[in-house]
Amino acid sequence: MTGAIAFALSGLLTNASFVQPQDSRIASLRTASAAVRSIDPKDTDYSDLMPLIDKIGNSDIVVLGENSHSDGATSQAKCRLIRFLHQKMGFDVLVWEAGMNDLEYMNTVLRTDIPLFDAKSVLMAGGWATSQYAHDAFAYARSTWKTSRPLEMSGFDDGQRPPNGAVYLSRFLNGLLDRVPELKLSEQEKAKLDEVLKRVVRFWRQDTPTIEDQERLAQRGLLLDLFDKIDKKRGLLEEVHGKRQIELALAVLSSTLVGEESDFCWSQTRKKAPGEWLTRWNLLRDEQMSQNLSFLVNSRYKGRKIIIWCATAHMARETRFIESLESPGAYRSALALVQAGEYLYRQVGRRLYTIAFTAGEGKIGDNWPHSNPPSINEQKLESPPSGSYEDACMKTNEKYLFTDVRSLPNSHWLRSPVQARPLGYGDAKAEWCRVIDAFFFIREMFPESYLPKDKTPG
Repeated sequence: MTGAIAFALSGLLTNASFVQPQDSRIASLRTASAAVRSIDPKDTDYSDLMPLIDKIGNSDIVVLGENSHSDGATSQAKCRLIRFLHQKMGFDVLVWEAGMNDLEYMNTVLRTDIPLFDAKSVLMAGGWATSQYAHDAFAYARSTWKTSRPLEMSGFDDGQRPPNGAVYLSRFLNGLLDRVPELKLSEQEKAKLDEVLKRVVRFWRQDTPTIEDQERLAQRGLLLDLFDKIDKKRGLLEEVHGKRQIELALAVLSSTLVGEESDFCWSQTRKKAPGEWLTRWNLLRDEQMSQNLSFLVNSRYKGRKIIIWCATAHMARETRFIESLESPGAYRSALALVQAGEYLYRQVGRRLYTIAFTAGEGKIGDNWPHSNPPSINEQKLESPPSGSYEDACMKTNEKYLFTDVRSLPNSHWLRSPVQARPLGYGDAKAEWCRVIDAFFFIREMFPESYLPKDKTPG
């Protein structure tokens, strides 16, 4: 199992079940699905995607979920869907599983002539920054800023911050306070804030530097004091900067505080009882993700149509209805995880439409073909289990299928417990209409491929 698969599975446990499909099931799958012609974002004939308009309907929050962060074909397909959703359905906000403040700043950078590689490398954490197949999302977003309907970006996961995240957050906060004399920080206070942000605004990892409990609490206290300072004087600050900017500052600070706590939990996984600390990390992270999404949906981008790019696992809901054969009862245990998708669904209901990408065969992985020497890290997907959704899709001989499970009649076989593997490629059995709203099937997956600066367009 690759690290990418293990990462995707860290928030969810999955496994296998067996149901033998009948020939009639293949026929009914064809009838219930839309055959998609292409996943190439350069293909702008959207006739094959038009059935999605009816299926998505009035939902104004669409999740483009991925099985793992090592799925090149999925990233490519998402880029085409983003263009379709923006051009044909009026979606105009793209929210990533990455830092909120960083991606908000991306909107400013995309309006400049800064090379896309530089913009992504300093503002985006994770593989999407240099992904060959996700690149079109950024290139397309930049092109829309020359139109009357730009595709704006934001983020909802402050557990994934880029290398310079602390710098940009410090610049943002001080930029707000400097223009109000009574709130302006002294040079000493700014230096201390920079020191704290350098520690807490970072990509989570197990080699988090150790820090004494007393010092850690003191640093958290500084951030809490800053939050209270801005909150108590928000009226004054709003007069200078506007309500939206102050709300963003408070949301980012709140998320940063939770991110610091979840980062601490992650660091403890290298000590005793790693499973307990991993569970705490997941619970904190997904709950904060949902709060960030709630802020974006109900406040900052209220009334807008939003696309969410993330791992499907984070936006799954009612996971207690997933059957795990590897760990019986895992989803019903006291430590069963509640995902961000379930928190958000409780608030917005059917406004949320989650598309889970999955595949029948091929490879996944993370390849750096232009490095010296080239680094190829890929793994062949196992054949889908007989009776599974993916197995049925393979028997249709279609390259790509979109299957809406939300609107299927109760008598359809996909409305009953069925085996599938949309969550980190682990086989699982569920009534998937409780967990997601649609599958996007890719017959042959190919790995992610990463580009250096001199190979990155734009």
